[in-house]
Amino acid sequence: MSAEAEHMKVAAAIPCYNAAATIGACIASLGEQTRAPDEIIVVDDGSTDNSGLLAGYAGANVISPGKNVGLSAARNLLWQNTDADIIVFVDADTVARGDLLEQLLKHYVSPEVGGVGGQAVEARIESIYDLWRKFSAAQTLGDKVLEDAEVLFGLCCSYRRSVLEQVFGFDPYFRTNGEDHDISIRVRQAGYRLVYEPAAVVEHYRTDTFRSLMRMLYRYELFTQVAKMRNDLPIENHYRTFWRRVGFFFGRLSQIVNRMRGFKFALIDLAALAPIFGACYKAKSLARRGLARPGPR
Repeated sequence: MSAEAEHMKVAAAIPCYNAAATIGACIASLGEQTRAPDEIIVVDDGSTDNSGLLAGYAGANVISPGKNVGLSAARNLLWQNTDADIIVFVDADTVARGDLLEQLLKHYVSPEVGGVGGQAVEARIESIYDLWRKFSAAQTLGDKVLEDAEVLFGLCCSYRRSVLEQVFGFDPYFRTNGEDHDISIRVRQAGYRLVYEPAAVVEHYRTDTFRSLMRMLYRYELFTQVAKMRNDLPIENHYRTFWRRVGFFFGRLSQIVNRMRGFKFALIDLAALAPIFGACYKAKSLARRGLARPGPR
């Protein structure tokens, strides 16, 4: 860990919505780090289960806005309610590996580093859809350190408090997805580097049905493009996205001769074309009508 990081105050921050099944384990994993956080904060974002109560029992400082304010607003409440120098965000359905904070903090060696993030390992495989997500929609940038990454994944990322203040935090426009792409763009536009550290790992305990997987793919693709629009960046041509996914589908067919899973994966790839293309087309429509222009932060 860098000498600078050793003297930084660090807050572990968890946006939480209906995560009673996982929030306790998430908080426990943060309390058992090789470099312990100075505080653990949870925003109970209008949960209808007992997530907030369980988070309090687990030892976290719980903030309850009293209603569902959305993911970006919850993240803002987290960093605005601490005086920590570094805010480490993890999702409520993750469990942090024991050296997560140590791996993230070691890269804060230069003031030009605005944020550091890691990757997720899919740990809950209960269906073919979970297996597909593990191999085809994993939240990872690979196994090498990137000193100037384009994006940090929201479920495992950290930022300097001063940088979040400078860019006015997360954009409340993004209630469910896309806030990580948006903040990454704006931090980089402000002149900072983002560092990706593959050794910083959280285990992800999400599970999907066919319907939830298709909805996830639609929201991810749509709000990734909207994040570009709201920061005056060109969006990807939806036809190019479609044909790239078609190529991915045919590439998957080569697995069929080796194992049945390849055939099932190919069917999911084929089904995924619809929400992905639909999201890209929707983004193009929003851009054409000017409906995703930057607004108040």
